Formats: sequence, C-alpha cells, structure tokens
Amino acid sequence: MRTYIFGPVPSRRLGISLGVDLTPTKTCSYDCLYCQLCRTNFHTSQRSEFCDPDDVLKELRETLAEIAKPDWITISGTGEPTLHSGLGYILAEIKKLNSAPTCVITNSSLLYLPDVRSELMLADRLLPTLTTVNKATFRRIHRPTNELNLDDILNGLRRFVNEFTGTVEIEIFVCPDINDSDAEIEALGNYLNSLDGIESVYLNTAVRVPLESEIRTADQSRLNRFREHLK
Repeated sequence: MRTYIFGPVPSRRLGISLGVDLTPTKTCSYDCLYCQLCRTNFHTSQRSEFCDPDDVLKELRETLAEIAKPDWITISGTGEPTLHSGLGYILAEIKKLNSAPTCVITNSSLLYLPDVRSELMLADRLLPTLTTVNKATFRRIHRPTNELNLDDILNGLRRFVNEFTGTVEIEIFVCPDINDSDAEIEALGNYLNSLDGIESVYLNTAVRVPLESEIRTADQSRLNRFREHLK
C-alpha cells in the first residue's frame, strides 16, 4: 500500500508518468470552482513539511525498483505540491536517482516566492495553471486564500519562465461565460506574449462534472474560438 507514490499512469502530455503526492488530500491555496476532486479541506498558502521527504524518497525508490522505467516522475497529486517546504530537497534527490526527468504540475499560486522559484529550477518541466489575468475573475474561479495577490503571482510566473532552462507548458482552464470573453482572452494573450520560452499552451475544460454547478464544459467550438482569439 503506497502513501505518496501513485501510478504509473498514461498521460496525454507526459507518456508514462509516475506520480508523487506531497500533501494530504485537497491541501491547497485555491478552492477552484472547476475542481473535480472535492472541496479544499485545508485552505492555506503557508508552506509546511506535510510529510517526511525521506519517507517519500524511500517509497519512490522502492516503486522504481518494481516497475518499468517511467517517462516522467511527476509531482502533482491531490493538493498543491509547492506548499511542501521540502520540495527542493525532494527534486534534488530524485535527480540523483537518474531514473527519469521530473515534472511539477502547479496552480502557480506560490511562484511569487523566491524560494519556490529557486526550488522549481531543479525540475525539468513545469506545467503551471493560468486561468485569467483579471483580479475579479481570479477570485471568482480560484477562491484563493486572502494572502494571495494576482499581480504578485503573474510577476512571479514571468520571472520564473524567463529564467527557467527547462520546459514550461501553460494550462488554461476554460470556464464558459466566466473567462472566455474577448476581453479576458485578449488580456491573457498579452500576458503570455510577455513570457519568454513557453513551449506550448494547453486549453482544458471540465471533463467530469465539477462540484460547482456554474462551471460547464466548453464544447469544441468554444475551445476553437478561444484558441483562435488567443493566437
């Protein structure tokens, strides 16, 4: 019975991915309208050592000895991984295993912190979420902790992307009639143009029914319109 490691699982973007979950279920700085897991149980933007990093690494080594080599070791799971204060140590130790490159999937909320940006430099790939650059829309969709400020997050993401030597792929979650107006998309596009070195931008939408009824699935025509307007 594993506590921290899950998979390997097939991924559209990552091939065969072995997951690492560093926080208790739904420990997050957001409580997103579109989350298809559950409501956030522990709503926080304060970093902490939620589990012993050496316990995580021990379980990872044991799992890697039992399975075929994965394409990626992906730090994601059921909460926001950058909340774990031992993230940098864990990434550094995984690199020493020389088993697979590392990817971190993040909601971007803590990228305004210099220590978080520094630790994420140890990853090979980052998949950050960016849903809007409008403050009211940001609050409506993500329901962040009170301490978080969108301008700080956007500046932190820009600083990270412009300095990172690995791969960055932005994910935009399309919420019909909330963040897909012409003005919203144009503002997102202007911001994305300020980032150097983005590999790609992914448009995502609700596949399973979210907890909040105001979130609907964007059909293909909406996604195509979003993509074309985003250029």
